Amino acid sequence: MPSTLRAVATVAGCAAMTAATLVVTAGPSAAVPEPAISSFTPSHGLVGTTVDITGTNFNSSETAAVAFGTATPAAASSVTSTLIVVKVPAGAKSGKLVVSQPAGAPTTTSAPSTNSFTVDPTPVPPKHTKLALVVSKSSVTYPGKDGVTATLTSSSHAVKEAAVVLEHQTRGSSTWHHVSGAATEHTSHSGSVHWTVVPHVRGTYRAVFAGTKAYAASASNGRSVGVRPQLSLSLPASSTALLKIAAKGKLTPHLSGVVKLEQRIDHHWHVVARPRVHHGSFKASVATSSPGTEKFRVVRATDTRHLSGVSQAASTHVVAPTLRLGSSGAVVAALEKRLHKLHYDTGHLGSSYGWDAEHAVTAFEKVQGLSKDGVAGSGVFKALADPKRVHLKHKVSSGIAVEVNLEKQVLLISKNGKLWRILDTSTAGGYLFTGSDGQTERAVTPRGHFHVVYKVNALVHARLGTLYRPSFFNYDGYAIHGEGNGDTGSNVPPYPNSHGCVRITDDAADRYYNLLAVGTSVWIY
Repeated sequence: MPSTLRAVATVAGCAAMTAATLVVTAGPSAAVPEPAISSFTPSHGLVGTTVDITGTNFNSSETAAVAFGTATPAAASSVTSTLIVVKVPAGAKSGKLVVSQPAGAPTTTSAPSTNSFTVDPTPVPPKHTKLALVVSKSSVTYPGKDGVTATLTSSSHAVKEAAVVLEHQTRGSSTWHHVSGAATEHTSHSGSVHWTVVPHVRGTYRAVFAGTKAYAASASNGRSVGVRPQLSLSLPASSTALLKIAAKGKLTPHLSGVVKLEQRIDHHWHVVARPRVHHGSFKASVATSSPGTEKFRVVRATDTRHLSGVSQAASTHVVAPTLRLGSSGAVVAALEKRLHKLHYDTGHLGSSYGWDAEHAVTAFEKVQGLSKDGVAGSGVFKALADPKRVHLKHKVSSGIAVEVNLEKQVLLISKNGKLWRILDTSTAGGYLFTGSDGQTERAVTPRGHFHVVYKVNALVHARLGTLYRPSFFNYDGYAIHGEGNGDTGSNVPPYPNSHGCVRITDDAADRYYNLLAVGTSVWIY
């Protein structure tokens, strides 16, 4: 029905004014185009997801609303004639989209039937899990086995059929690696899994659960496991005192470096060699001295990747020969070298047991408190393993000095304040004798601090005996001198026997005559 527009106009004439009404009739109203949805994206989403709806004839001057399924329409956040932006409201249902226009405006019937929007269900958060790990042993000796057990729980309840992996981190590293040979295990009804491993290096183990939709991922606490290398040592069943024996051993795994060969002496272990390891093997030569059973072991120190390793003790039965004047061989040579190292006067080193060796052994026996017979038997060899030491009482900072220990019946020569040689000696015997003046005297060696005052580089004949190459330390006839040795025997017995002089062998007098220069200090105590 056409509408009528009525207008009132006043027309002024010359003679009079007449009122009239003007009616304007408008034509038929124009049709409003119906909005249409052509597409939307995304096609699915959770509540709160932003959806872009494209189409035509949207009323951009007013805010539109969009209904998801049967839910209350949600107001659009942006509207143009071709685009509506809206968020999926709470309570939205899967189905077609319906755009509501302002009052009086046409409403879209629905989205295309082939493009229904799917409202995704709100995901259920995975349950919190806890993964605990224990190891059977905190350290193993290679190639020892260790047990590793992990237990997965959620709110104190076991999580069953969950895949768990075992990882290892080497000490000093920050990287975790899957343990080679340790398969992915699934938890039992009690939530536990178990592995048996063979650790190669020191490090830490942990178990890892990757998680599922129902259970959150988790990693266990780390557990450290140390690895000790395995050491073995072999020795000959029997050996001769002072002669070297071959010690051999192996180290697994095949590590490089140095090991320590230790010997049991006086209830303590002492390092006697430091052999280097080559391809897992090592060897060393070591001399024994004490008769009986000697024990050895080998030790490898701790490093970054391995704990310290110690072998079982290995034993050898040491036989001590009896050596005396006339003996010879390798063991005699070893005996002389050992005594020489301890500063005893052995003369020329060799493999024959002569007068020098006999007097060196006698001096050693005197210091050790052994029977003074000059024979190297089991007592001597045993003492050589851990000998008593003789010490200077008067140290001269430079040059040669002499000390005579009357109690021990030994003569000490020092160089620059350090003990250099220990000689067998015989001093006054304490007996009575008739002196050169016909008076009865007692054989006494004077005590005190003296100096060499004069020397005679020859054999001196006196009423009381002969003095070979004497070095006199006073003007009363007291001297350090040689007193026979060699094929005719020796007149330096292992006990005090002189009239008052300090006797040494003729060979010793030859070796030290030039050293005992005039002015050399001589202490007798």
